[in-house]
Amino acid sequence: MLIYLTDLKQMPNWSKEETTLETIFHYEVTKGYSDIHSLRLFGLYKDESRDIRHNVYHPMDYVSHDVRIIVGEFDCLEKNKPNNTHAVKEIDRDGDTSILKVKFPIIKNGHKGYHNDEYTNEVFQKLKQDERILFCYVTPSGKGLRFGFKLDKRIDNDLEYISNYYFYGKEFLKYDKESRFVIESNASNTGSFYELGNVTSVYWFLPNTDKWHVRDSVELKKI
Repeated sequence: MLIYLTDLKQMPNWSKEETTLETIFHYEVTKGYSDIHSLRLFGLYKDESRDIRHNVYHPMDYVSHDVRIIVGEFDCLEKNKPNNTHAVKEIDRDGDTSILKVKFPIIKNGHKGYHNDEYTNEVFQKLKQDERILFCYVTPSGKGLRFGFKLDKRIDNDLEYISNYYFYGKEFLKYDKESRFVIESNASNTGSFYELGNVTSVYWFLPNTDKWHVRDSVELKKI
């Protein structure tokens, strides 16, 4: 499996390895990390051809890659959504071309470390036992759950990716009996996708505890 890797210091640059999720997860947990900037992030199926990149937008290449694995997250409801009111500003216009100034969010070292949450751990145990789940783990905050699943047919675009993510994500969210989680959508506080970023175009933080699981999962029917 081809896995793309980066961290907050390296972005927007990245590296890639032909390896397995088990190997990457185990290595990251074993080596530990000093702060949020040294914890690596991973992504799949990235578009290597783009010359212009930034820290938020890393789109997929649905032509060069056989896109079948969907990565998502259940996040805690208490999380504050970013304010994108002033993220994009038109500074000039050249004919029918708009010249924009985009201010992307800066992730400060405000990460307070891992919080061992009993309820999150319970939902994790239920997810890992589901034969449809390819992988899952508790996020570095200890308050979220990241997961992946595989479809039986190739995904051809962002719309198909997001549609299948939401459809099956709602199924897996049924394990959250107390309704403490929400499906992560990378949305701003107005509900729209954060500027140029959504679940198809981001990197995900790797696990930093032993609460992770990878299996040979059942392939799900592409909707």
